[in-house]
Amino acid sequence: MNIIYTNLFRLVAATSVTVLANMNKAVSVGIATFLFHKAMPPQQFLALGIVMLAGVWFSMERKKSRRSAQKKQTAAASANENIFDDVGDNASSALDGVAVDESAVELKPV
Repeated sequence: MNIIYTNLFRLVAATSVTVLANMNKAVSVGIATFLFHKAMPPQQFLALGIVMLAGVWFSMERKKSRRSAQKKQTAAASANENIFDDVGDNASSALDGVAVDESAVELKPV
């Protein structure tokens, strides 16, 4: 298991790995209780429920923050495109009525 967690740290944030590890332990306790027919006090069920709900809540908040970050990046990229479009429009309108010899213009690939 340590190898798995070590590799997981390379892929996701440390907080996410810690939350996942806690949820893993809670699931293990629940499965062990079922398999070995052990009685659990109500407080332990409550604690396991809290751990699981907290993990789900963390996951949902993490998704929200990623989506908002992606929206900000998309908005910034489209704003940059709009700025360049405006510059191109202004430049072309400034050149209206100007004769350009197209044979003298050499286009080079970028």
